[in-house]
Amino acid sequence: MFTSQIRNHLKNIVGFTTNRKIVVIESDDWGSIRTRSKNDYNSMLKSGLKLDNNSYTMYDALESNSILSVYLRFLLIYKDKKGRHTVFTAMYIMANQDFNRIEKDGFNHYYYEHFLDTCKTYPNHNKVGELIKQAIKNEIFVPALHGREHINAPRWLRLLQSGNEGILLQFRHQSIGGNFINGKEIPVYLGTFDPQLPEDIHYVNSSLTDAVRMFEETFGYPPEHFIEPNEYGPIEIEKILSDLGIKFLLRAKFTAYSNYNDRKTKSYFHWIGKKINGDRFT
Repeated sequence: MFTSQIRNHLKNIVGFTTNRKIVVIESDDWGSIRTRSKNDYNSMLKSGLKLDNNSYTMYDALESNSILSVYLRFLLIYKDKKGRHTVFTAMYIMANQDFNRIEKDGFNHYYYEHFLDTCKTYPNHNKVGELIKQAIKNEIFVPALHGREHINAPRWLRLLQSGNEGILLQFRHQSIGGNFINGKEIPVYLGTFDPQLPEDIHYVNSSLTDAVRMFEETFGYPPEHFIEPNEYGPIEIEKILSDLGIKFLLRAKFTAYSNYNDRKTKSYFHWIGKKINGDRFT
């Protein structure tokens, strides 16, 4: 245990330091669907989809009026010594799959819809946009960018086209995230910026470009803070993000990037305050 503590101190010596007492409250996957409803959950579970071993598929869903209201009321309870309220950083997914259009097109092309349009199809979600705008105005809720959708669309479409049992079952329930069905593993697809094939980098680029545009149109300011969903993208994603105006990336201490075909690069060491130069960290 003592050795582990020393190791933790050593790896944190490099980088940003401060005497201030800072608490960071940040949460991923806002705006994204997962399991559509309790009825869908029970139906998929009965059909053999393993959902009860994963907190995301068991509990995660698109934020509702009531859930968002509770969070925002809670943030107003506490203040610091200067009278400032708690500030919550919500990492936003800007869009979800347009299941109806994708099915109508025979799984040949990918279509998406703004997360606020997804809200229109869910009960108790009609005030989500209004609540977010008020919370931003009150300076207690600060959206940051997590991506356009929480799937890698090319990977997901290939699985649909191949007739993958687990993916098709979730598609019928307009849900995502289950990784086993009847004891068989479902291939990964939730890492939005983890390209399977080299040509998928075009999707990564267009998805990020759309996400940045949608974010500014929705929240009224350009995104500067970003973290990939599930899997780190290829190294070249950092140049794309820099060109789009992203200034801050969340990285693990040791980050292995996507290297296509489900491979990873060697691990790179990062620290708080490390700067980007071109398409690589320096």
